[in-house]
Amino acid sequence: MRGGTQFGVLVIFFIAIAVIIIVVAVRHQARRRRRREESLAIVAQHLSGTLTAGSFWQQPKITFEYKSYAASIEYYSTGGKHPTLYTRLFFHFQKTPPLNVHIYPERLFSKIGKFLGGQDIQLGDPSFDDKFMIKGHDEARVKNFLSPDVRQTIFELCALTMNNHIDISTESTALRIQKLSWLHAPDLLMSLATMGQQVFDGYLLAITGAPAEAPAPPEEDEEQTEIFCTVCKDTIEGSMHSCPICGAPHHPECYQLNDGCGSCS
Repeated sequence: MRGGTQFGVLVIFFIAIAVIIIVVAVRHQARRRRRREESLAIVAQHLSGTLTAGSFWQQPKITFEYKSYAASIEYYSTGGKHPTLYTRLFFHFQKTPPLNVHIYPERLFSKIGKFLGGQDIQLGDPSFDDKFMIKGHDEARVKNFLSPDVRQTIFELCALTMNNHIDISTESTALRIQKLSWLHAPDLLMSLATMGQQVFDGYLLAITGAPAEAPAPPEEDEEQTEIFCTVCKDTIEGSMHSCPICGAPHHPECYQLNDGCGSCS
């Protein structure tokens, strides 16, 4: 009887210890989540964005707009016993991104794949080519995207924290810029947003910029083909804005007043 009593006391003791550990862990996670929310709130204010508060099951995030594109900063975990944590910046499209691209650090297996002939675009910049795997379906436009300024920004994103990691890729309807680890401090989150915008600017330039070779001007007796605005249907004379998704032409002011493309929206 005495042995049974001692066993019962031990069970209660270990249950109590387990409950205390769980409570401490939950409170610790709640404090860290509130810290992330506070940091995101500061960044959201700078970006004129909106904070979505987190919960026990969901991490906080912010949404904002950049050059008429919806954007967001989110925390992501792979889950499991030893999860990998990422801070993700998304720039969202209404449809599939027009330029497929994936840039990520070159590791042992990717080096072996490159040696065996795996797909990899070479820019002719050893400092960048030796550090990153570069993939995409349109090599010319991927190279235009990865201009010297964008490459420098990607190096700065790598150096943002001590893990020296960055992953840039197109998903179903977004360009994703992913940094290893959860960034808790407002200055780090703001740096991610600012440098991410610079990378996205390069992406937009690659998909909307002028062709590498300008077309030859028409002969004097050749009739000039008229271009009509997708919104107001009038002839476009002077500056023109092309939709980054479908390429439809617009007067710049029509594109702005229509809040986007007259064909896609």
